Amino acid sequence: MAKFLIIGPSGVGKSSVINSIKELRLIEVLDLDSILHGTPFPEYFTKGKEYIESLENSKDILIAVGAGCTFPEFGHKWFTEQLTIVLTGNPKHIFNRSERLQKTYNGNYEHYFSVEFSKAKELLYKSCPYLINTENKCINQVTGSLIEIIKSDTKFKN
Repeated sequence: MAKFLIIGPSGVGKSSVINSIKELRLIEVLDLDSILHGTPFPEYFTKGKEYIESLENSKDILIAVGAGCTFPEFGHKWFTEQLTIVLTGNPKHIFNRSERLQKTYNGNYEHYFSVEFSKAKELLYKSCPYLINTENKCINQVTGSLIEIIKSDTKFKN
């Protein structure tokens, strides 16, 4: 059975895609942020990794992993060894469409970009086995791309 991880910068649409997949009932889904909400860093990554590893291997699951887990000091190697799918897009567009991000970063796009699209995170994203660019795609298109990846993986047993 397979554990698929979805990672990407804050605001790219990880939770939206998880909710879309959940409605289809193709695979069990989990939004790690909903479980670890309020957990400080670096504890967030440690607890998240432990939680993911503790999940039983008898079923397929798709897990949205919060952007905070992708800081380089938290083990990029671990992500590249998993069935990791990166959602990405144009940073400026992601930032501009999200009131939450604008509030979090006090309207400072440069700060958002330096945190969410750092060189280290870019290296991580490029080293993962799957990447979906969400730019100019509706949620159904992104969901469709994700489903194609899941169904093509030999570990997926649905």
